Order: sequence, then C-alpha cells, then structure tokens
Amino acid sequence: MTLPRLGLGFCNFPVTARREVAGSRKEASAIIDALRAHNRHVEAKGGQRIQLVVINACMSGPLAQALCECVDFVIGHAHSEVGDQEALSFCEALYKALGRGWSLDRSLKTAKRASE
Repeated sequence: MTLPRLGLGFCNFPVTARREVAGSRKEASAIIDALRAHNRHVEAKGGQRIQLVVINACMSGPLAQALCECVDFVIGHAHSEVGDQEALSFCEALYKALGRGWSLDRSLKTAKRASE
C-alpha cells in the first residue's frame, strides 16, 4: 500500500531522557478529545486538520493505538526503548523527508534507516 502525501497537518509528542509515554487511558482520552476538537474547528473554517501524530518516545504503543481513533496516521515506538540520539535522528530525517514533499511511506522508511 502506498501512503498518501500529507499536507502540513501533523503533531509531535517528543519525550526524552527515557521517560515512558504509555500514559493512562484518561490521559489518552484527553489528548484524543483535544485533537478531535481541533480538527472539527479547523475543518469548519476550511483549514488543515491534523492527519499525522508522531510520538517520539519509548513505550508509546498504547498511546499510539488510542490516537488512531482521531487521526489518520500515528507513528510511535511501540513497546521498545529508544535512545535520545536515535529519537532525534528519526524525527530529523522524517521531517526533512516530509518537508521535501515525499510520501509518508518513503519518509518513514528514510527515518528508520537514519535512526539505525
């Protein structure tokens, strides 16, 4: 499956120093509610809704899964540890590739290679 090119509608949740972002369901619900409200508001005004959320943190799988309820694409580090430098390299490569207008699929593959 080829993923589409995205506009500028994305959100990043960076966390460093090995803090986990598993979060409670209550916290995830608050983030989901905020993203849904934002998307409804900007769509009503003809603006760009958030389509992509990047959670650049360890153990972000549960939050990423929950966010799938309100955005088209979520990128997280599932149930694995990620070092600060690896996380920074990943995001830098991802955002550069997206900024070049590359598809999400190509950008994600580039970011994974850059952070290895």
